[in-house]
Amino acid sequence: MRGNTSKRWALLGILSAVLAAATPGQAMTYQVGKTQVLALLADASRTEGFSLRAFHDRLWLEGNVPFSLQRWELLDDRRDLDRIEELARVTA
Repeated sequence: MRGNTSKRWALLGILSAVLAAATPGQAMTYQVGKTQVLALLADASRTEGFSLRAFHDRLWLEGNVPFSLQRWELLDDRRDLDRIEELARVTA
């Protein structure tokens, strides 16, 4: 049984490497999204009446809405949007 488990882990490692090579941006995109979710959660958890269940449900309900817009709606915090607008002016 032990040898079989080791072979499965080895195969999983190979498949993970193949996936990373085939889609190099996927891991970075995942990490950026994770960081944004954790930052939003940390800030939201400091608000009065915070509920982890409500936060989770809302996050799933919003779907693909950018975190900058969710932050604005949930926390009335426009910093991310202001930074995006500033960068757009600089590059225009």
